[in-house]
Amino acid sequence: MTPILNNPIRVLVVTNVYPTIDSPGTPSVQDQVESLRTLGIDIDLLLIDKGSLPSFLKAAWRLFILNFQKKRYDLVHTFFGHSAFLARCQCRYPIVATYLGSDLLGKGKVNWTDGLIGRTSLLWVDRVITMTEEMKAVSKRSDAQVIPFGVNTNIFKPYSREQAREECSLSYNGKIILFPWNPERPEKMFSIVKDAVDILQQTDPTIQVITIHGQPRERIVEYMNACDVLVLTSLYEGSPVAVREAMACNLPIVSVDVGDVTEIINDTPGCYITQRTAQDLAQKLQIVLEKRQRTNGIEKIHAFNANWSAKKVMQIYREILY
Repeated sequence: MTPILNNPIRVLVVTNVYPTIDSPGTPSVQDQVESLRTLGIDIDLLLIDKGSLPSFLKAAWRLFILNFQKKRYDLVHTFFGHSAFLARCQCRYPIVATYLGSDLLGKGKVNWTDGLIGRTSLLWVDRVITMTEEMKAVSKRSDAQVIPFGVNTNIFKPYSREQAREECSLSYNGKIILFPWNPERPEKMFSIVKDAVDILQQTDPTIQVITIHGQPRERIVEYMNACDVLVLTSLYEGSPVAVREAMACNLPIVSVDVGDVTEIINDTPGCYITQRTAQDLAQKLQIVLEKRQRTNGIEKIHAFNANWSAKKVMQIYREILY
């Protein structure tokens, strides 16, 4: 077990994806921050409203004046490329930058500004953390370390599908596909899912797809235990946390080969990799929906919890400072 620090490392976390009352953000960032605190790291938060230019400008000013204030931190840790871009407004503390996905992989017509800002910020951060090997390769930083977010296994765990369906007011007999992302996001390619469901409904009209996003995780876990399969068809991903959460709920997964999904679900009975076509997706979903069995995903994913990833991040802090 990693020992609690006698002299805590002092860290300023800067991020525009932290969960707030007004925005669900990226809860895994909060999980990692809280796990680091449990390990003895002293953390202050500088939160940026992702959709507010004044909030970015205010954060830039707060970072800039750190150059002239009494030393308060040992390092700055940013989450998402926009925050890493701002962090060099101060030159006093080393910067550890965690990239989440679109901030390195976004290009072309899909999230190209996220990708441009993130890739530019790579030029002036001291250490890089990515979610996958693919992102590390894109970063072109040989010192980058791959540390995907761990799963909050206190929240995401399996329980009775019958109970979960009652909580979600869903019919117990229906066959339900879960898409736990915003279907309006173009990179998620939800149109393929819709076309696959249309194919499946020709022979079984009880099949339906449910989309859920922007909801508390306590609600998401109910749907993961209520549904029969999770589907992912994205053009690109970092390390999709929802896939890890589904594994923790023993929910079968049908996904394209994207991010680190193949690595996560590999050798897990009931999970399948599909081509990015409605026909192949429908075939794989049909297999899962006919069996209606749960997986043993929790056995594989349980060790990779939030505390696991926090320990790896803390080791980077130590390498920089000692």
